[in-house]
Amino acid sequence: MVKFRFLSCFFLFLSLCVISCAEANGHPKYLRVGTAVVDSTPTTFPVEINGGFFPIFTDRVNDPLHVRAIVIDDGTTCLAMATADVCILSDEIVAEIKSEIEKRIPLKKEFIMISSTHCHSAPALLKTHAAGIDENYLPLFRQKVVESVVTAYGNRRDARVAWGKDFDPENVFCRRFIMKEGTAWTLDSDFTGSTGDFAQMNPGARIQNAICRTGTPDPSVYVVYFQTPDGKPLALMANYSTHYAGSRDISADYFGVFCEEIRKRLNADETFFAVLTNGTSGDTNCIDFYDPARKFDMFSVGNSVADAAFRAVKNMNFKDWVPVKMTDVKMNIGMRKGTPEQVQKAKKHLHELEAAGKKLSTQNDAYALNTVIMAQMPDQREITIQAIRIGDVGISILPNETYSETGHLIRAASKAPMTFTIGLANGAGGYLPPKKQFELGGYTTWRTLSSWMEVDAEEKIRTRLVEMLNQLFE
Repeated sequence: MVKFRFLSCFFLFLSLCVISCAEANGHPKYLRVGTAVVDSTPTTFPVEINGGFFPIFTDRVNDPLHVRAIVIDDGTTCLAMATADVCILSDEIVAEIKSEIEKRIPLKKEFIMISSTHCHSAPALLKTHAAGIDENYLPLFRQKVVESVVTAYGNRRDARVAWGKDFDPENVFCRRFIMKEGTAWTLDSDFTGSTGDFAQMNPGARIQNAICRTGTPDPSVYVVYFQTPDGKPLALMANYSTHYAGSRDISADYFGVFCEEIRKRLNADETFFAVLTNGTSGDTNCIDFYDPARKFDMFSVGNSVADAAFRAVKNMNFKDWVPVKMTDVKMNIGMRKGTPEQVQKAKKHLHELEAAGKKLSTQNDAYALNTVIMAQMPDQREITIQAIRIGDVGISILPNETYSETGHLIRAASKAPMTFTIGLANGAGGYLPPKKQFELGGYTTWRTLSSWMEVDAEEKIRTRLVEMLNQLFE
């Protein structure tokens, strides 16, 4: 009996040693990665679309919308990243979705990111300018995001990871220009809060009056790529910093094209997962205003970005396991509001329109409406910012349309060997102009529901994000 117990203990000890060897340095041999792609195309029509000053409706689908979720688990930290083909997310809908996910799977909301691609061809989930919300789409959208993350969590399997970047300079152009005096587009400054407009976004034919661009875009295509242990393509996350290319009706724009095209380049099967997140595109789009004859569309942009991502993949070295970490921080940011006199003027403007039986039809009308709405809102709003580490990759995440300058500054201060930014995540932070941009004025700085943050917000958020990133790499 004693001998039997001794042998039992010996074999137990031996088995533990084997397990220990398989888990080098106390971690599993492989990461575990799960993915899911869920069709989120609306089913009730007509649909109201985000992206304009006034309501836009369509009853046609050009190509399907999706929610793409990936769950990454290093054995200690498990996180989820979901990206949806919508223009912008509200704080409220993100909070509801994260709470529901937390009920369904053992994943805390602080370890969940939900971002939008910022395509301007999807149902409206947030009131902006004088446009509304597509209430019929909200329940479906919530359901699809929850389903994507829950399914991805259940699909976790062993994986190895690599990362890298290449460049696509063909589709990134700064869209803000300093203009000759008196030539920049301007509106009633009592409604926009502008102290002078010297910059203009998308000048079009006014490009002849432009002096110079106000920023330098980031042409990088950042890639994090996962394979199965035997080398089969499993999942690819990419990040690029330019606005939508444009599409008619309901469409995932070039973000959807990219996902299919990178799958083809990798000779992956239909189970392969790809996602393209929106980077620092607040002052960047696909249009070269100095070359108005240049042609592009969602297919040319999607293919071009996929080419760059594929070039990055060719030079990657895979690791079986890397540390995965995530930090979630809440910040209170002040809201720019009109003065009592400006609010009263806006109310008078809207009252006169109503008395005359007129609908909101001009941009001044939209800004007057936003001045009144914002006056009734709290002086501060809570936002969520996040930082993620995947091996040598640092990801800063914020709810804004972020200028290229902010991305450059975050990368320069980051301790991570490769750093990129995901914008338009976890809520509606609106445009985030660096402080000096307010001195230039122009659309992206004008006070509205899509540009509401205090003048010092960019520096506060950027500084905190850099701290969060660097703590993950200490």
